Amino acid sequence: MIRFLLVFMLLLPVLMVLELTAPAQQWFVLPWTSLLTKITAFLLSAFDANAMSYGKILLDTRSGIGVSVEAGCNGVEACLILLAAMLAYPAPWKLKLLGILGGSVAVQAVNVLRVISLFYLARWDKDFFEFAHLYLWQALIMLDVLIVWLVWIRIVAQRTLPPPLPHPWLPEPETMEKHFSIIGGFFLRTVLLLIPMLALWYWAREWVVAPPAWLAGKALQFQFPSWVLGIEREGLHHVLLTNLKVVTPNRQVGELTPEIRALSYCYGSALLPALLLGGQARKLWWKLPAGLALLIPFQGWSIAFAWLLQVAVQAGPQVASEAGFSAMGMNLVAAGYQFGYLIFPALAPVLVWLALDRRLMATVLLEGSLSGKH
Repeated sequence: MIRFLLVFMLLLPVLMVLELTAPAQQWFVLPWTSLLTKITAFLLSAFDANAMSYGKILLDTRSGIGVSVEAGCNGVEACLILLAAMLAYPAPWKLKLLGILGGSVAVQAVNVLRVISLFYLARWDKDFFEFAHLYLWQALIMLDVLIVWLVWIRIVAQRTLPPPLPHPWLPEPETMEKHFSIIGGFFLRTVLLLIPMLALWYWAREWVVAPPAWLAGKALQFQFPSWVLGIEREGLHHVLLTNLKVVTPNRQVGELTPEIRALSYCYGSALLPALLLGGQARKLWWKLPAGLALLIPFQGWSIAFAWLLQVAVQAGPQVASEAGFSAMGMNLVAAGYQFGYLIFPALAPVLVWLALDRRLMATVLLEGSLSGKH
């Protein structure tokens, strides 16, 4: 497991950086996003004549309401996570290639369902759309990646691992095959638990975001003491207080105060309990609080780089220069933000779950080896 995690964490940044390069964006990401939108519009046309696609926009021609398929919603990052996980796991290359191909199709199929649901939610209710877009579907897509990977490692175990030696606590293959699939049961329990966990998490949102927002603010004050003054909360948003000067369109001079919705980076605090409970983890009395504490640095990273992106990139070159960011620094901030926005919020709870509760993964491998044709 340690070797797998190390290789995975080395591969994923490489794949993410490659995805962000101009050639990858021009020749793969943007064409795929447009194709995904066209596929979705084609499927919708079977029962909704008002749906049409225009580039990356899925539009309802009657109401004029539509959704734009952006980074994070095109399934590319989810497929890259799956790709890194399958490449890092020890398996024959034939099974790796088949898993990457089949798994990517499975992930993108669920992603099409996400786009369709968000398309109709946008027409129905803005608040429900935002909740599903920012929190629910982000967690579900990561859960989809996890389930696909678990199914794949079970197949790998079935094809490559010898059956374990007889032992009193090991079930017979025939007995195990009679039970509902271990992976299927885990998926069903986790999905059913995710909704109430998200509801509880949203109710406690002010307490959930306080530790990572505080950590992010302190980290930025430590790193940039000359221009970071502190943070403050305004409703659901958190503001970074700075003394950086900006000029408004009417030529007035003010101070830059980047504002973010910190909750968008903290839905892992709902996904992790659902995973632990869905996997029927033992000793929840310490695993749950420990896991939630382990998520805070990842969430703090996401919040900090969301603020930094506004300072180093979006506010313009004059502000970036005043803050001390070089061209290289701006690129590093952009890369850090990509990880903080697209990767850490969904992936961190899965990695923490794997670290805290390996029992389900071990059971999946056991089930695969027992059901193999040896």
